[in-house]
Amino acid sequence: MLPMRHRAVTQLYPPGSSIKPLVALAGLSEGKITAGTSFTCHGYMIPGLPLKWRCLGLHNAIEVVRAIKVSCNVFFYHVGELLGVRGLRGWFDQAGFLQPPGTHLPDERAGRVPSQGTYGTARLMGIGQSIGVTPLHMANAAATIARDGVFLSPRIVLDDRFPQVSHNLPVTAEALRTVKQAMFEVVSERGGTAYTIFRQGEQPLGVTVCGKTGTAQSTPQRIDTNGDGRIDARDQIVREGNMAWFIGFAPREKPEIAFAVVVEYRPEHGNLIAGPIARELVRAARAFYIP
Repeated sequence: MLPMRHRAVTQLYPPGSSIKPLVALAGLSEGKITAGTSFTCHGYMIPGLPLKWRCLGLHNAIEVVRAIKVSCNVFFYHVGELLGVRGLRGWFDQAGFLQPPGTHLPDERAGRVPSQGTYGTARLMGIGQSIGVTPLHMANAAATIARDGVFLSPRIVLDDRFPQVSHNLPVTAEALRTVKQAMFEVVSERGGTAYTIFRQGEQPLGVTVCGKTGTAQSTPQRIDTNGDGRIDARDQIVREGNMAWFIGFAPREKPEIAFAVVVEYRPEHGNLIAGPIARELVRAARAFYIP
């Protein structure tokens, strides 16, 4: 569908759990949480409301590194609530989400981030719902973490007419170490959401990857089947499913590449469909960018 659309810079997607490293970095750097802060995940956030604010697992007492490693929603509902809508928006702004990615390609779009809302809105933002970003926004967020909090707007190698935007996110060294460790464990330690994709049954990559999976709920795609000139609930659904994500950088020490993979309207989770694509992307990149 729409094969000529340059999705990397024009299409907005909810990032789902791939946003969690950035949310953790914000919470740690602002002192809202520490590396030892623990929340209890019963499979849901609020006792007495087991069908609301759910998690895909039951993680019991969980701290930030393991929360990223196993992708615990309940932990990040709490962090989102602590940061609030305005706090999260401020961090997402510094990560470049409120502006177009910066390539100056045609139809490049800024992200969509709420400016106000309830605790519920903040919780959803904490797990990458209720916002929309391009894949290049998320690849650059991974690059910003890899560069120890230095934001640089992306540039097209063969076109340097436009000045590069640069600033430092107000992150702490400890927050960066914690988030990078968590992203390493996602890929390289048993129980990580991408461990089986990267570490089991495949030829070794020969490079250490730090990453984060994501599976974002999305509204179905419809076409104007009744001919009224607009898309609404009466129109036919042509595609539905999740947005499957994997973002990351490599190598762990002295990173050379950062990336984001998103696959539209899939029944699988991000680790199962986007993870293998990311793995092969890194394998291919080794020949050109990774010593």
